[in-house]
Amino acid sequence: MKRKKQHHMRLFSIVAALIMVFSLLTPGLANAELIERSSRYVNDSETAAKEKMSNRLLAKFEKDDRVTFLIKFKEKADTTKAINQTKDIAKKEKLSANKEKFMQRSAVVSELKATAHEEQQSVVKYLEQEVHRGNVESFKSYFIVNGMAVTATKEVAKKIAAFSEVEKVLPNETRQLFVSTTKENSLNSNLANVEWNVERVGAPALWEKGINGTGVVVASIDSGVQWDHPALKEKYRGYNAATGEVNHDFNWFDATAGRSVPYDDLAHGTHVTGTMVGSEPDGSNKIGIAPGAKWIAVKAFSETSGSDANLLAAAEWILAPTDSKGNTRVDMAPDVVNNSWGGGPGLDEWYRDVVKEWRNAGIFPTFSAGNTSMTNNGGPGSVANPANYPEAFAVGATDSNDIVGDFSLRGPSPYGEIKPDISAPGANIRSSIPRSDYEGGWDGTSMAAPAVSAIVAILYEVDASLSVDKIEEILIKTATPLTDKEYPESPNDGYGYGLVNAYNAVSSIREGLGILEGKVVQTNEGSDLPIRGKVSVLENRQYVNTNPENGAYKLAHAIGNYTVQAEAYGYQSKQQSVTFEKDKVLQADFTLKEIPKGTVSGVITDEKSGEAVEGVTLLLIEDANIAPVSTDKDGRYTLTAYEGTYTLRAMRSGYHSQDVKITINGDSHVDIDLKPFFTYPGGEIGYDNGIVDAASMYFGGGAGWAVKMSLPKDKKSAIVTDGVLSFKNKKYSDTVGTEFSVEVWDASGSNGLPGKKLAGPITAEAVLDDWTVVDLRDYNIKVDGDFYMVYIQTLNYPIALGLATDNGNPYMERSYQYLDGEFYPAFVEDGNYMIRARVSYEVDTPVITSPKHDEVFKDKNIMVEGTASPTTTIKLMNNNKEVGTAKVGDDGKFTIPTKMTKGENKLVAVSMLNGKLTGESDPVTVSLIKEKPVIKDLKPAIDQNVFPGEKVEISFQSNVIGGEANFEVKLPAQKNAQSSSKNKIEEVEPGVYKGVWTVPDVKIKNAIIEVELTDANGNRVTQKAQGKLTIN
Repeated sequence: MKRKKQHHMRLFSIVAALIMVFSLLTPGLANAELIERSSRYVNDSETAAKEKMSNRLLAKFEKDDRVTFLIKFKEKADTTKAINQTKDIAKKEKLSANKEKFMQRSAVVSELKATAHEEQQSVVKYLEQEVHRGNVESFKSYFIVNGMAVTATKEVAKKIAAFSEVEKVLPNETRQLFVSTTKENSLNSNLANVEWNVERVGAPALWEKGINGTGVVVASIDSGVQWDHPALKEKYRGYNAATGEVNHDFNWFDATAGRSVPYDDLAHGTHVTGTMVGSEPDGSNKIGIAPGAKWIAVKAFSETSGSDANLLAAAEWILAPTDSKGNTRVDMAPDVVNNSWGGGPGLDEWYRDVVKEWRNAGIFPTFSAGNTSMTNNGGPGSVANPANYPEAFAVGATDSNDIVGDFSLRGPSPYGEIKPDISAPGANIRSSIPRSDYEGGWDGTSMAAPAVSAIVAILYEVDASLSVDKIEEILIKTATPLTDKEYPESPNDGYGYGLVNAYNAVSSIREGLGILEGKVVQTNEGSDLPIRGKVSVLENRQYVNTNPENGAYKLAHAIGNYTVQAEAYGYQSKQQSVTFEKDKVLQADFTLKEIPKGTVSGVITDEKSGEAVEGVTLLLIEDANIAPVSTDKDGRYTLTAYEGTYTLRAMRSGYHSQDVKITINGDSHVDIDLKPFFTYPGGEIGYDNGIVDAASMYFGGGAGWAVKMSLPKDKKSAIVTDGVLSFKNKKYSDTVGTEFSVEVWDASGSNGLPGKKLAGPITAEAVLDDWTVVDLRDYNIKVDGDFYMVYIQTLNYPIALGLATDNGNPYMERSYQYLDGEFYPAFVEDGNYMIRARVSYEVDTPVITSPKHDEVFKDKNIMVEGTASPTTTIKLMNNNKEVGTAKVGDDGKFTIPTKMTKGENKLVAVSMLNGKLTGESDPVTVSLIKEKPVIKDLKPAIDQNVFPGEKVEISFQSNVIGGEANFEVKLPAQKNAQSSSKNKIEEVEPGVYKGVWTVPDVKIKNAIIEVELTDANGNRVTQKAQGKLTIN
């Protein structure tokens, strides 16, 4: 808080100075409203909020027409949620720790891929168009950070920055390998053929106990490796010592030149890898701390530097290794990754998401703390990024006297944490170099980090179920504390928690144990072949890896009776019951059978239209090794995987993603209906009174104002379609600029303040002295609850725009200033800033509110009422036939008159928007019962003699109300009506009908009176009166 107060004092001192300057130059302005307002709002342009495109990138475009740059997208995958869901499943289904770890890695990769796929689609589509136009040379997507690397023109970069889903557009920076050499002679250890640094950390004592990293895979992101170096060849996972075969798929990746065979043109990576695993088959040159471990590698550096794009590609490959065809195998990911490289000191989080996701996937991230250089003189706070991240395990370097190297960078980190975390030997180190040679005298934290990575591998051999957090805890708790005059207490920012101690680390988890060893193999044509698998204890989920060369494993465990399980990706697991005894060795071998593969296929259709949907991406959440597939033009897909139960995710822009639980067993068929996403205009949100009273501007561009928007209580989310702002020409200059920007922020900050920028800055042109509408429809800005519409001033005084304000009657307490990247409540006396927003809402499914389901009617004429989204059109269907339409009003209601048919009437309201079906109501079934009209008490009931001119009353009662009735008088023989037409009978009261017949001047004997009654549904009945008429 103290720092913030000083900062604002500086701002206000700038204001005071500016007021005095302007007063001297133009005295009339001293009392002007501009000075009064600007004295409160002035913003130093150097501290203005950063735009999406960095200045370093813009500078590169000044030199070159085409530049490689990085795109950072806003949306981050919720891998923590995916992991927690995986843990719940593992716990419920009592899965082994190894199976859970694989599912966890798959869930992380699947969630990352799904997020990147959904968020990058619009930008990818745009880039594909620009490739055809010649404006883009190349682009590559990265799911690990939801980012992209693009080589293109400045105009393309600017347009990409305008996409709402894009957070930043950054230059493709370079990072350095940490290394320096010395002419000192190599030091000797007390053990034959063992380097001093290997002995110093206590590794040889573990070798004597048979613990050397067997079954564990280490990786390096470096300058490459000479794979067939005598000290490294048999440690390379791609080499089969038994057959001599070499397979570089999933074991090597060249991010710099794409070469398919491992190589090292700088020696650094070969030296680092030697410190981790190196030794020759005859026992000579024991340069590595974990000689039983296997190594894989990524080349991301050439000529001592590596680009950010290459390092992101490297990071992604570490998380999910691929072969030459791009197929993914997350189960081939390493257990630990060594990073003997870095950038500068201070806060730079460009790689932080990478490190987080490595950890989420159970990959231990070791980083060198960094060396002094011409650009980093060392001292407090000099530790380089990414090593200075809280999630990175940073390693400093010590010499043979356990004194911190003068080149080793120091903490604390910019996050206030102790850095380095630990120290390891890193001065005068001898290890392998290309041309199958060795070289000593290497100094650097690059030499220290691989020592820690190797010890992590040893810990994983003892217990592969250890979490990254747990391993960190073991390393720092068992380290040998180191201090000196500069750092008299431990832990400290020179040595961290001390010198890493491999023997102590292992002993802390291994004392008083029994040993289980054996092999895990598969049978193929009568011979046993080794399997790269895991053996775990089901009761406590501890596990170890097998040696992929011979399938052997060794598991140290507490004494007692337990169930152990052998498993491997693509194979059916097997279990055995064993009894561990203290200091005794048990034998347990496993032969596994491969799981059959099956296919799932189907058709993806639009839930509303029933039409096939092309371009839907489908993936299996639980197995990221299975490459995602896309539907063809007919909506068809086919996906092959091992038989089992999975979650199949289908996703495409313009549709809601859908997860479906499936079981693959042989050939399965699963069709999916995707629900499209439709919206309708929701109106304008604003809190000013509409009357311009004044206007405000800053002296410098970069600052702004905001208004907090709230959705109606019945709406939880919306799409922001337009920003609406009012500007006033302050006439401080003959030339008035019209350029400005808008941004949209959510309200996730403290106390409902802006927290995350959802879109912007989006450049716009103002209309002076009127409302300016900024179209935001192309940015698909979804808000959940409150949000902020933000105006950013891009021009300087005096040509800047004046943002209009009202007189504050009433003041709505929704206006905010935006200074130095932070938001503050505005001054009440300024009134309300005239910033508004227009939104659209997702189209609701229509609901029929009347009639009610199973209601019975006697009258066929009914009114169908319901609710639906405004601006939509409702088609009323009765038994699948359209019987009426209505436009839904602003109140969200509709009424449609219709006539029922006899029997059941299935009513469905279908919502249409712009000619497209958006939803259907639940059916409401009503019935029309056609009750036959009944005539009773018909009169005359007895025969009558009448005379011409007399009035004869004809009447009856009925169950029909509102019916139509008439009568005729007919001769008894001919049945011809005597009257020339039907005579109407009136309903004098409900169900009572009366009519009058005037007797004509004609003689008739026994004339018959017949009445007819028709109800509202068209049901007709006739009846003759018992009484006949004789006219005398």
